[in-house]
Amino acid sequence: MAWSDTNVMPFMAIEDLPAHKDILVITDHKNAAAICEDLPGTWEEAGAAGRFVFFRRCRQ
Repeated sequence: MAWSDTNVMPFMAIEDLPAHKDILVITDHKNAAAICEDLPGTWEEAGAAGRFVFFRRCRQ
């Protein structure tokens, strides 16, 4: 797979997430529970579509 493929989504490592920016995390349903446990800060579900769930970081 190459970065020029149209279905490759950009990503950022958890430890590199900016602390004061709006972040949207996309995961599948089987990994959704881990988002609130593994990511720093407080996260809320922003929506779902098909097999994907979207989370956003709550403002502090």
